[in-house]
Amino acid sequence: MNDFLTTKSRGRMPRDIPILATSGIFVYASLSILFERLAQGDGSISVYLVLAALFAWPAVAVFNRWAWGRKARKIAQVLASAAENHLPMDTLRRLAPLPNFDKKLRHLIAKGYLQNVRLDMETDTMLFTPASREAQKARAIPIKCPNCGAPTSVRQGRLSKCPYCSSPLAAPDQ
Repeated sequence: MNDFLTTKSRGRMPRDIPILATSGIFVYASLSILFERLAQGDGSISVYLVLAALFAWPAVAVFNRWAWGRKARKIAQVLASAAENHLPMDTLRRLAPLPNFDKKLRHLIAKGYLQNVRLDMETDTMLFTPASREAQKARAIPIKCPNCGAPTSVRQGRLSKCPYCSSPLAAPDQ
């Protein structure tokens, strides 16, 4: 379980399939009537186009939430592998590359896909709230990267990447 993800970003909700099914049935019905009217030469098809769009809107919202949730899970995975109480934004941008990263990250936090994080724009750092990091900090093990020799830390039982050279890191067995 990732401390940074909200229930909104954890994947499919039980209500998603009925929403998609219902929306699909009504869109199909609207488009069937639309094509039937087109075949008859009736000119009042704009109403059916609007109905089809309105019936499709809940499905679009579900797919949109799934897409934002996938972005949140990608960022949360990087955050969970960090052992410190902060992460420089440059490191986060490199480990979780997304186009328009800063804008998307602010959206994910504002819309409730990510929790227990705070952006510090003055220092260009993401800060983790103490509630989510106290238990994890106790399990952080300081190590040196075997590739570049940089000092870093890894959480016990987790794989991570070196923030300097991106080589894979693992906590030593204790």
